[in-house]
Amino acid sequence: MPKTANELLEMKDQIDKADKRKSELQGQIKELLSRLKKDHGCSSGKEGDKKLEKMQLDLEKMQVKFDKGTADLQEKMEEVDND
Repeated sequence: MPKTANELLEMKDQIDKADKRKSELQGQIKELLSRLKKDHGCSSGKEGDKKLEKMQLDLEKMQVKFDKGTADLQEKMEEVDND
């Protein structure tokens, strides 16, 4: 069944809105990739994910070292208090 002129205009309006939204999103992606490159030296989301994983592992290792250092310090402080 053929579309009426109003239906066709409404479809065109929806297409125009979708095109505008697509352009906005593409601009946002471009900006985010630019910031990712500038701030973290990564040229793609995949590279960013890999770097984030590495940073999380490094953070976990640092946390273990910090916890051990804190426990050692606490132990030494207790030894001093007991002397």
